[in-house]
Amino acid sequence: MKTKRLLENAILGSIISNGYDGNIREAMQFLSFKNFETYADFDNKTLFKCISEMYPEQTIDLCTIAFRMKQTYNIECVQHLITLTTMVASTTNTLSHCACLLQIDLTEKFCKLLNDLSNNNNLPIDERLLISNTEKEIQESGMDILQAVPAVLKMAQLKNLNALVISHVSKFNLAVEEKCKNIREAQKKHSIISNMWLLCKTEKAKQLLTQLKFEI
Repeated sequence: MKTKRLLENAILGSIISNGYDGNIREAMQFLSFKNFETYADFDNKTLFKCISEMYPEQTIDLCTIAFRMKQTYNIECVQHLITLTTMVASTTNTLSHCACLLQIDLTEKFCKLLNDLSNNNNLPIDERLLISNTEKEIQESGMDILQAVPAVLKMAQLKNLNALVISHVSKFNLAVEEKCKNIREAQKKHSIISNMWLLCKTEKAKQLLTQLKFEI
């Protein structure tokens, strides 16, 4: 949970500090407020929801976000927003942070799905035990979600588990493939742009490249 919150704070801090000059488009494209958590001392879920409601029509900065949070959700958060901005030195890694957060969140959701299935009294007891052990293995091993979900789907099919299990895991697998495919493509483009930036010799070239970054 500490790692997830650190990633959430880094992404939020980048958006608050840099607004549309940062990688806010990537954050809005690949994440939703459902990927964030509500903590005892602050509600990151509502903060990201508030920002996503402002994007892309309204100005996004510390003052406008604080105003919208107070007006819409009756949450005073100026000091917390200031704290978030001090955690980010650059927007360079925002896309990578989004990818890491998405992976952690998908892993948590997949483990919850397996936990729900293992507690489903309509399933055979041996299948429930197998699913429960699989969930524990994923949590303890820290297996990559891109490997974990297909592996569980293959195992469920080979062992001819209940159709309900195969259906749920299959749907989750398709969702993971789509989300991760999109973010991998974005990371590839971001890497190309970054390498091209290093080759730019003039300010004019850098301005054109910056424009290209927001168009592709």
